[in-house]
Order: sequence, then C-alpha cells, then structure tokens
Amino acid sequence: MRAQVSLTPTESKKLLSKALAQMPLIKAAANEGIVVIHPSSTTLFLIEELIGKGRQQIRMDEAPLEQVAPYASEDADVPLRLAKILERRLAEEELGDLFRELEKVLRRILL
Repeated sequence: MRAQVSLTPTESKKLLSKALAQMPLIKAAANEGIVVIHPSSTTLFLIEELIGKGRQQIRMDEAPLEQVAPYASEDADVPLRLAKILERRLAEEELGDLFRELEKVLRRILL
C-alpha cells in the first residue's frame, strides 16, 4: 500500500527537526559542543526538541549543557557581530549622534 502525505512548511520543519535531533552525528556533535545552529524558524523547532514546549518545556538552564550550549552561544554571537557592522554603518552615514542621543534614549522610555 502506498500513501501520499502533504505537509505544510511548518510540519515539514518540525519533522526535520525531530529527525535531526535524533541523528547520531548530531547527538555526538552536540555532546562535543560543535553544533552551530543558524537562527531561523527551523531552529525554533529544533530547540523545542531539546527543551520541549508548553507545559512540558524546561528552562534552557535545566537542559543538558552540551545540547543547548551551541544554540545559546550562537544566540549571543549574532548580536555582537551585528553591533560592529551597524556601528560602522552609523558612522559612515553620520548617524551616530542621532542614534546615541535619540534612539537609545527613546528605547529606554518605550521599553
């Protein structure tokens, strides 16, 4: 018997994440702390596989360090890299003063 299944993009990403999280290669790499995960909607599903979701979700600090370290380090690394690029662009376009004197002040007020 043959069956054809149509999956939505979200269902496809969830299925891929479940498969990835179970792959021996990924498990071994995660144990050694060498998995780099790019931020995306697929990443969200992979993180759900590691820490769960809803009532079953645990905090990142409760998950095994070897599983969440690559994700957490990438989470911290991307904003640091972007900050350098954006600072340079602000300087090139002579918008540094506007950013420091208005944008940063308004951010504190609005958030």
